Amino acid sequence: MDTPVKPFLKWVGGKAQVLNEIRQQYPAELGRRITKYAEPFVGGGAVLFDVISRHRIQHAYISDINKELITTYTAIRDHVDDVINELQRLESNYTAADNALQKEIYYKNRQRFNDIKLLKNSTIETSSLFIFLNKTCFNGLYRVNSHGNFNV
Repeated sequence: MDTPVKPFLKWVGGKAQVLNEIRQQYPAELGRRITKYAEPFVGGGAVLFDVISRHRIQHAYISDINKELITTYTAIRDHVDDVINELQRLESNYTAADNALQKEIYYKNRQRFNDIKLLKNSTIETSSLFIFLNKTCFNGLYRVNSHGNFNV
């Protein structure tokens, strides 16, 4: 791969800052004899993207307990142009607004995300809102309340 792939999310506990140390632990055969990569707790994907950018990986398997996170990775894999278009629309509305209106837009989008995240037909919108909220909330924190609603 010519261009390194970087994480598109901020993630609490992300490994981007310690990748140099983690790389020293990669198996010597990674990308040669070892061509599959499995990531059980992908989060922001710093290690995943580092491995697939630097090594010849034929298959990558990712998982995480966060359903919306996995929905987002799947939407990017299957519908990247649609996700980008929706993100551009969200960004355009948000960046054109003053601070007070940005706050209102954030809370409306957070409510919409919570309302639709369980709908099976809202993959692109859910994923776009997931990324939008990640980029506009406090430090990329993902937290849910006792009802399972995102509340950062």
